[in-house]
Amino acid sequence: MTPKQIIEKFLCPGCVCGMDTKCGKFDTSSDYGHMCNGHVLGTSINLSIKIALGLPRGFCRSGPTEDRKTGKIKMMIRLFTDQDKKPE
Repeated sequence: MTPKQIIEKFLCPGCVCGMDTKCGKFDTSSDYGHMCNGHVLGTSINLSIKIALGLPRGFCRSGPTEDRKTGKIKMMIRLFTDQDKKPE
């Protein structure tokens, strides 16, 4: 899979911007793994806890990571292809 396909499969379904990379907010970053710079968590529990759909319990909560410019909750999820050098 290409990095764009991986982002569409794993990040886009839980994002408020759209269900694919044609959302208008898609901006790829590959400095350390692959991710979308426009990804914003869209699911909440009790309107206060933001979670990333598809991640296992304990790893899906965002914590206090509000973007000060936009006021949106972001979670920097990094994805790796088979060709990427994985972190140690």
